[in-house]
Amino acid sequence: MRRHLFFFIIAFIIIAFSSCNKGGGAPHAAVMKEFISTGEDSSGVVDNTMIFQKSDTSAASGMTTSPVTEKPERVIDTTDVMRNASSETFDGFEIPRGAQINSVNPLSAANELRIGSFLSGNLNSGNEIWYRVRTANACILTVETESNIDTYLEVYDAQMNLISENDDGINSNARINLIAQANAVYLFKLRGYNSYINGPFRILADSKSVTELREDTIVNGNIISGQENWYSVRASRSGYLIVETSGVVDTILEAFNENNDSLLWDDDSTGTVNAKVRIHATAGKLYYFLLKSRGNGAYRILAGSSAYPASTVLNIGSFLNGNVTPGSEYWYTVRAEQSGSLTVETLGNTNIYIDVYDENYKHITSDQGSEYPNSKVIIYISTGKTYYFILRGAMTDTSGAFRILASFQPFPSPIPLAAGSFHNGNIEQGKEIWYSVRPARNGRLTVETTGNTDTALDAYINDYEHFASNDDNYADNIVNRNAKIIFPNANANTVYIFKLTCYNSGPYRIFAYLE
Repeated sequence: MRRHLFFFIIAFIIIAFSSCNKGGGAPHAAVMKEFISTGEDSSGVVDNTMIFQKSDTSAASGMTTSPVTEKPERVIDTTDVMRNASSETFDGFEIPRGAQINSVNPLSAANELRIGSFLSGNLNSGNEIWYRVRTANACILTVETESNIDTYLEVYDAQMNLISENDDGINSNARINLIAQANAVYLFKLRGYNSYINGPFRILADSKSVTELREDTIVNGNIISGQENWYSVRASRSGYLIVETSGVVDTILEAFNENNDSLLWDDDSTGTVNAKVRIHATAGKLYYFLLKSRGNGAYRILAGSSAYPASTVLNIGSFLNGNVTPGSEYWYTVRAEQSGSLTVETLGNTNIYIDVYDENYKHITSDQGSEYPNSKVIIYISTGKTYYFILRGAMTDTSGAFRILASFQPFPSPIPLAAGSFHNGNIEQGKEIWYSVRPARNGRLTVETTGNTDTALDAYINDYEHFASNDDNYADNIVNRNAKIIFPNANANTVYIFKLTCYNSGPYRIFAYLE
């Protein structure tokens, strides 16, 4: 009996000691405030996640959230900033509804991923893992995953500005090609496509050199299917920059600017297996071209440039007649005397296409015969800005007469909506209702709709300069048909404009609140 009692006491002491040390130990990575390391997986990779203490109620929306239940032994007290998004970002981190967080810096806690290497890990449901990649030289930096799960990657610069993101680069694995600068640090956030994704993965980093391509100079090369060859061209003048291939191998070209924005993609527009891209270039700027193929073989690649053709002024409320000839294009400019809605359209029996650019030659929209054989574009314009309209025949052999017209409609007077209030209304499909919000102080401005009507929102700043659009709010793969737009850093006494539209007629409520 005494022996049994002795073993019972020893077992009780061991269990009590283990319970006291549950979750103990030093974190495996440097932490800042509530950025908590949850330990190493079997591969030794640190899985850095954030844990939030949820607010019981969102005062602005009147919605109640459930308290966080996962990892209760590590709940932390955070009190700085209230977030009400279903799934938003703050300093690059995704934030669940009602989470209260302090600003964190993933630079101090991200896993070091070296170029030419890989790391293995395990992604838990709803979690994200940060990686840091350093570059010694300017290059094309490629980061991708290998796994049987659906991964999602985002890349940020050292100031936490989002550069690019990707869902399915190869199959369900994410892959990002980044035009990287020398001696720079880039942060990659890995997460699942949705909050239910989990499983093992590998993440790899690699780099490629870029071949300089000078205008009016031919470069010979060889390529195999699946290979990526990169070229850079520095524009000698403002105008068109043309890069094209020749040879028997089936090539594909994609053009990028220095900010990693994809400008144009082409496969067989020349009518052969060769590719050709023509982009708007600014003198002195550097442009990048990605060459791929559908086979193996030799090719030649050539860069050239040409000046823009002279443009014709098109006055609002007037029209001009013209004739299109095969392979030609015709430029028209419209200058906005006030902000509003501008319509430019063609009339006649000739099949005409229209492309629209802003004064910096950034593409706005296109129309390819939506009112066959004519085209029609409607854009919002801002006071004092100039817009370019480029007309061309639908086919390379198209010719014939046309008429081009420009008409204008001023923006309607918006309904004032005070921050911290809401407005009830009814909207008909095809109609627009405009609202304005002028915050009394600096803060985080959120405007959203509620109700059973499928609504969409567009937001504008600086004399109707478009800021953002939102159609359906998503939360944990559940679609809600309401719209929501957030200005993270709204300024006091600045007017923010919101356009409300819908996909089905019905009642709605629109909220504005400031944090």
